[in-house]
Amino acid sequence: MTAKYINSKKNYGNKFWYNTKDKVKIVNKLFYVTGRSDSVIKLRGFRIDIKSIETQIRKFDLIKDCHVFISNEKIVAAVIIKKRNINQLKDYLIKSLPYYMVPKEFKIYNDFPLNKSHKINYKFIKEDYTRTQ
Repeated sequence: MTAKYINSKKNYGNKFWYNTKDKVKIVNKLFYVTGRSDSVIKLRGFRIDIKSIETQIRKFDLIKDCHVFISNEKIVAAVIIKKRNINQLKDYLIKSLPYYMVPKEFKIYNDFPLNKSHKINYKFIKEDYTRTQ
């Protein structure tokens, strides 16, 4: 959080605050950044919007679905692909994304695992990738 945000309803030391999309926890008047409320991450000095990578992957005609995440300072894409030729997808992404946004690793699924609520279990996908490394 930084100074000069006009719409703040709380006053901290007669200062206003910008909304930088950082999640902040306040304990004893100290601010602790606990994460972000959007999909922008900073990796190797670049600000990267994970949702932009997912959108670009979904534009590729052989993709049914995808989920992009960060693991060990690498961009990883979990994909459901119609044909098992991941090289075509890599070539497409190299041409359509900046080099620093192209996933370094791909995890192929037939179907994404679901949680008890029958929603995609993103936590399991990341843990599954980490376990196989």
